Amino acid sequence: MNLKKVSVCLGLAAGSALAFSSAPAQAFSFNTGDNLGTCSGLLPVPGTLPSCTTGDGFGIIAKPDGYLLRSKTVNGVTGIGIQATNPVAPGDGFDAVRDEIDKGEFMHLIAPTSNTVLKDLGLAFLYRRAELGTPNFSDLINEIAYVDVFGAGGVDLGTGTLTVLDDGATALWEFGDIVQNVTGNFTGSGPGYANISNPFGNQGIEKLVLRVNQSQSDNFQQSDYGLVNASVDTSIPEPAALAGLGVVGAGLVLSRRRRPNKSN
Repeated sequence: MNLKKVSVCLGLAAGSALAFSSAPAQAFSFNTGDNLGTCSGLLPVPGTLPSCTTGDGFGIIAKPDGYLLRSKTVNGVTGIGIQATNPVAPGDGFDAVRDEIDKGEFMHLIAPTSNTVLKDLGLAFLYRRAELGTPNFSDLINEIAYVDVFGAGGVDLGTGTLTVLDDGATALWEFGDIVQNVTGNFTGSGPGYANISNPFGNQGIEKLVLRVNQSQSDNFQQSDYGLVNASVDTSIPEPAALAGLGVVGAGLVLSRRRRPNKSN
């Protein structure tokens, strides 16, 4: 192998390494306190903010306007929910559970880029219904989290659901053709935590809206939950990095034109 080819191949290898490994780790967790950026203002529990941005660029916003993000810890796991304007009396702005996402509340999770691929999404405080055994939290139903998914430009990509199953040790994640069982402790002795791996496959997303079924009753015995963590799949090369690889690849083609070599 001549020196020119060695140089070009080394450049190609370096470009590949840059494309796939130069991006910093993009992951945050309210449970560990990692990479929270301005969202660190939500800790220690119970902290409140109307919105915040994590250290890796995720934006988190409480909706409707005027509502607040609020942190809580259950059985060793810390996450965030939403506090409404009126956490006491039923009526407009009533909040059945003031530190979880429940009826009439929406948590917007804005991705760092408009085509972000999520590696995982962690949700907590989800439990099976009380009649299935003790310990329990008096829930009347097996709780369900709804996740509305939007792509670049706000394109509606559908809704994923995470449903606690009767065994209290499994939750079922469904998004289109993606179906997976997630293990955890969804009884009253656990945090009701599920970490969903590759929840949307390789589908790039721009925004998630975390919510519950809006037809449910407005009380604490219905579905409610919180956000714990999320991370980006950094193995997907950035467009600029791919462009760089194209330049290096062109150099390799020119080198071959000067001196033909066998195919790689």
